[in-house]
Amino acid sequence: MLGFSELNGPPPDPEKTAQFDKQCDSDEYEAKVAKLIRHAYAADKDRDQDGSWDEALDALRGEDHYILVMARQAGLKVPFSLTGGGLEKGGDLDALARTGIVMLGPALLFAAGLVVLLDPWGWHLLGSDLRKLLFLASLLVAVYLLASMLFGKLSAVPRAKQGGGKQGTG
Repeated sequence: MLGFSELNGPPPDPEKTAQFDKQCDSDEYEAKVAKLIRHAYAADKDRDQDGSWDEALDALRGEDHYILVMARQAGLKVPFSLTGGGLEKGGDLDALARTGIVMLGPALLFAAGLVVLLDPWGWHLLGSDLRKLLFLASLLVAVYLLASMLFGKLSAVPRAKQGGGKQGTG
């Protein structure tokens, strides 16, 4: 059940699903798995290996995997995508609201830039056409970078690359 996804992979076996539902309380199961995820993440973070968690969670962006519900319950920052699955238990409605609020940042920056660029009140802040062109280019780059950071495509602080060797193999 841990790998269940409504959008990807083969449909679940109805008999196994019914057996799982009969034997396990889903809230209790999710709480136990969330606790395991929280402890595993904390252990990896203590060893400065939490970057692989970020990469794995980012790879699942836009997917609808059951394990993401428990990762959210564990307190991990799971990237939210508007193209992802439905609103399941675990706070996706809050994530959707935050996404709406976050979208206001780049929109307001762009709108403010257009006011300066178009100069509707005759302030003449930029002067020449070359300055306007440079300002427009800078504005578009700033909006792109802000949106990328807010939506998780860029990190505000670049992570150091992890070592290339496998650990714990043998």
